[in-house]
Parts: sequence; C-alpha cells; structure tokens
Amino acid sequence: MKHKLQKHIFLSVLSAGLMATFFISCEKKNIQFGEQFVDNDYTQVIETDTITPSLNTIYIDSFVTSNTGTAMIGNTKDPQFGTLVSSAYFQMGVPTYEQTSTEYTNVRFDSLTIFAKLKSGVWYGDTTQPMKLNVYRLNENIILPDNQTYFYNTTTLSASSQSLGSFSFRFWPNSIDTVNDTLSIRLSDDLGKELLGKLQTGDFDIQTDQQFYQYFKGLKITGDPGTNLSFSINDSIQMRLYYTKADNPVAVEKYVVFPMSDATKQFNNITINRTGLLADQNFGKNNYSIPSSQTGNTAFLNPLGNSMIKITFPTLTRVLQEYYLKVTRATLQIFPAPDSYTSIFGLPKTLNLVTTDLNNGIGTVLTSGTSAQTGSLTYIDPSTTLPYYYYDVTGAITELLADPLTTVNQKGLLLIPPSSTMFNTFNRLIIGDGNNSKAKMKLIIDYISIK
Repeated sequence: MKHKLQKHIFLSVLSAGLMATFFISCEKKNIQFGEQFVDNDYTQVIETDTITPSLNTIYIDSFVTSNTGTAMIGNTKDPQFGTLVSSAYFQMGVPTYEQTSTEYTNVRFDSLTIFAKLKSGVWYGDTTQPMKLNVYRLNENIILPDNQTYFYNTTTLSASSQSLGSFSFRFWPNSIDTVNDTLSIRLSDDLGKELLGKLQTGDFDIQTDQQFYQYFKGLKITGDPGTNLSFSINDSIQMRLYYTKADNPVAVEKYVVFPMSDATKQFNNITINRTGLLADQNFGKNNYSIPSSQTGNTAFLNPLGNSMIKITFPTLTRVLQEYYLKVTRATLQIFPAPDSYTSIFGLPKTLNLVTTDLNNGIGTVLTSGTSAQTGSLTYIDPSTTLPYYYYDVTGAITELLADPLTTVNQKGLLLIPPSSTMFNTFNRLIIGDGNNSKAKMKLIIDYISIK
C-alpha cells in the first residue's frame, strides 16, 4: 500500500483571531471551490494506488461490415482467441457499353482477372508463409433483408463450391505502397470467354447493371483454410477482361473493366471458431460478460472476434477517505500480458477509453484537451520492462465518484479501438487486471481531503 502526503501552502493570511475561532469551534473549514484550497492546517493531498480495477471481457453482438471502404479476407489461427475467418462479398457491374460499337469485333481473348489495391497496416497472422486466396461466384443476389439497412458480420450468401480462381503470394506488410501495390487473381478462362462473347453480340445480360445481376450475382473472396493470415484490400475491386485487338496494323493489347457497382453491397462475413480461455468459459451471446478472475486475471480485446474489455472501479468510493474533496489527478496504466503478443500477433498502436454503462454501451471518448486519448503505447516501463498504455482518467473518476453507490459498480470504461477502425482493422490484445502479478493494471489517484 502506498500513501504519500503532500502539504499545500496557500497565500491567504488568516488573522490570529480568526484562527482561534476555528480551533475553539472545532468546525470544518468552509471550502471555496474554484479558488485556492485552504491552508495546510486543514487539507492534505493523498496519493493512492490501492484501488484495484475490475476487468470483464464483454461479448460484442453482430456489427456492420458493409460500405466500410475495406474488404477483409483471410484465415488466421490465433491460439489465444481461435480461428478468425474473413470473407469479402462484392456486387459487380457492367462496363460502359454501346450496342453499335465494333470495339469487340475481330479480337482474341487473353485473360480475366480480379484487380485490387492493397491496404497498408491491416493484417493479422503469419506473413512468413504464403497466402492463398480463392474466388467464388455467388449463387444468390446481394439484397438487403427486409427492415435492414446494412449488412453485418453474420451475413452470408450461397456461393458455388467450384472456385473461379486461386492465387498464392507472399504478403509484405511493411513495404506496401497503397498507390502502386495491387493484387491480381486470374479467373476462369471459360467465364472470360463467355463475357467477351456477350460484349461481341450485345447480349441482354450486359445492357444494364440490373440485367447483369441476374446473370452474374457477385463474387466471394476468401482465404484458403490452410492459410494463417488475414489482410485487407480497397473495396473498389475490378474484373478486368484482357483482349487483343487484331485488326490493327499492329496487334494491340487492351482491357475492359467490370467495376464494383455499389459500395453499399460490399460487405465482410467474419466468424470465429473460439479456442483458449474464453472458449473454456463458453463466452458468447448467452454468457456475454466474463470476469478476468475466470480467465487467469486477464481480459481479451478482439472486436472482429466479438470481444472488448470493460474496466470498472467497485472499491472506488470505499477506499477514498471520508473527507474527500476533489480528485486532482488520476492515471491508468494498462499492461499487455507477457507472452500474449509476438511478431505475428502485435499490439494495437491506438486504443481509446470510452465511458460505458450497465448495458455496456459505447459512450464518450476520453480526451486530452480536444483530442482523443490513444494510450500512448510505450514499449518499456522502467519498473516492469513491459510495454504499456497510459491514460489520464481524472475526469472519468470524478464523474464516477459523483454517481450514487448503486450505479458506480456498473458504470466504467471500455477499452476499444477508435470507432473509425474498430471493425475494419485487425486488433487483438490481452491485458492483466489489478491482481495479475506479471501485468498488473495500475490506477493512481491524487486527491485532496480535509484532515
């Protein structure tokens, strides 16, 4: 236990008669907030680190994955969380086309490919091994269900069991050029020749996007089950049909683009086959809040795997002394559990703390000035040699102290990625609670009280 007393010296001078009045009456000093606090005969500043935060891993139900600008693809086996499988769905449209055009007469088919741009910094898993992708043709149209305005991680559509194409490559996450680095997956020649034939004859199926959807309902791209990596691409993919125009004096290689037609119809299906401590506790919809005491004094963050971390302070009002006046400073240090992060499973660079309630709703982000606090990930703590996240929680602690005792145990803070990246990047973290000897969470509060 640590308590340090620091005395405040105040500039106001009290008369001897007034001082005598106070000593004789034995009344508490009348504190004027907003001014300098009373002199050191009446107040003290106490620093305490004896308040032990409580942690729970909270289940996240379905979340929106459509129209995020990011297509997530892969298959990652994480021993702490389970196997995360991400599949991306796309609705494709027709090229600009005129029935009277002679562009596609006397041409030779070359190839049909998927063309996509890679996104930097969004990956999860083992980049030392080859990544294999599979592309499938959908059996049903991408249509929103009744009374639904988005597609969710739980949405899935039937696709052909026969692949249109596969591609294996090495993923180099630290050297991605988001402008020039592209992904090209060759698709079935039979499909390519069929599309070229429709362009040559002015077929009904390629007159409009709506007509094309009845013929070609869309694409699904997923990671091969033998892969141990997930990554992302820009959602604006293309199907490119390459052909050679042979009626020129010199043969010319050209291509025509079948674009992604509607960003709101692009979505990601994301599932997890859970393993590890959370699986042991049957973590899920019917068991949605797991205390860290049941998972080795650790809590688990992996939004795409349906988990986030809630921090509460149930002993806050009991530990602070009776004559507590005001919190002057409160800081929180959060330590990742040793051996839970590796070169394959790195630490999130940016995490927010947000207020929450008994329903685990996402509230207000804690700020520093006008900017959201991001944890300021520091890789070496002098006392533990561990990396840690650091937050100023003065305002949050002050608000909790102002709440009735019956609700302070249910309110708290959520540790989550920023809302703009929460469900379109891969973030995973395991942290220690206040009783974890190797990664102990530290809440340090300085507060003023009356002697």
